[in-house]
Amino acid sequence: MDCSLLIFFAVLLSLEQINGEVQCPPNEKPGCESACAPTCQNKSPPDVCTEQCVNSCICIKGYIREGPGGKCVPEACEGVPICKEHEQFTTCRHLCPEICNQTEIVYCILLCRGSGCNCAEGYVRTKDGDCIPNTYCRLNCEKNAVYNACGTACPPTCTEPQKTCGKQCVRGCFCKKNYVIDDNTGRCIKKVNCPKC
Repeated sequence: MDCSLLIFFAVLLSLEQINGEVQCPPNEKPGCESACAPTCQNKSPPDVCTEQCVNSCICIKGYIREGPGGKCVPEACEGVPICKEHEQFTTCRHLCPEICNQTEIVYCILLCRGSGCNCAEGYVRTKDGDCIPNTYCRLNCEKNAVYNACGTACPPTCTEPQKTCGKQCVRGCFCKKNYVIDDNTGRCIKKVNCPKC
């Protein structure tokens, strides 16, 4: 084995252990942390858990992990983002998350934005910040229409541009701002282009 490789592994080992003890980050101590340890994302993990050691350090009393693999923070979890439905906590939040039906080109460096919530695998963000299945983004909305995960059940039309409706979310393609549905064609046109009676 190459001498430099041996030195490299020796340095790694010495960083991991000094005087035979594991060196832990702030607010942690040596110990075997369960895969089901409580976190800010899930303060009530399941009672039954497989016996496996996922970390060689555990949070000290009064602290829990901000999320799986995250740092130990006070149990109150103040300032720790709590992930919503279809999101997952990560220590490497995407700098430029994929956004559903984003038409403009986004140039982004593959860097982390610290701890936070990314959409779960198979989900993408809407422009409103929710995570939806990426299959919904493959909807090919017609010209002048965009996908909305929570659109109105009563979209505006040429004959009824100010429809009032109950507050219910409907997923699908909806006319862009300042566009309404042409009652004759069912397509989105500018309000000013609606046929005059």
